[in-house]
Amino acid sequence: MSIFAGARKSDLKILAVELGETVIDSHKLKDLKKMILTSKECDEESVKEWLNTIINERKVREENEIRKEEIAERRRQDEIEIAERRRQEKIEHRKQEYEERKRKEEQDYEERKRKEEKEYEERKRKEEYEERKRKDEMEFELPKIRLGAEVMPRICANSVDNFCCIYGELTFAAKEKITSPVVKKAYHLYFGCKIGNQDKDWAPYVLC
Repeated sequence: MSIFAGARKSDLKILAVELGETVIDSHKLKDLKKMILTSKECDEESVKEWLNTIINERKVREENEIRKEEIAERRRQDEIEIAERRRQEKIEHRKQEYEERKRKEEQDYEERKRKEEKEYEERKRKEEYEERKRKDEMEFELPKIRLGAEVMPRICANSVDNFCCIYGELTFAAKEKITSPVVKKAYHLYFGCKIGNQDKDWAPYVLC
């Protein structure tokens, strides 16, 4: 009959129960229709309205369920997007940390390099200064050495036995301390050292 148009088995079950019929799960669709039509409460017009109400309520429930499912799906998608965004943010944060650490390491390396270069330049300048100073001192002492080389043999010939010059180097042999102030002064001029600072009566023994 047309009163059952658009009705589902679940709708007919509800209608049959409301009409006072006993319904079990094994009842088929045709059994439910027959049960409704043979019910003493059956009035085609009222049953049709009643069934339409049941169908509309079912549709509303289904729509609500669909909306709930859609809302749940959107929420699930939002959670997925949020999780993915957080994951990307963590990746970006780690990337920034890596870049910052790399930049700092490069800065530290450049700073150490500049410091080492500066220390090298300072050391080089100091060595050059010491070298120039040494050369200046040598140039300053050279006339004294030459003077000593000219004076010492003559002085030693008169003051100390066995004084001699060999291969341009001044050596002497003595069996007693040098006491002559003239010899001491000449020796100091030649070798650029101060004889007698520790002990005024001391003079070195250098044997040929």
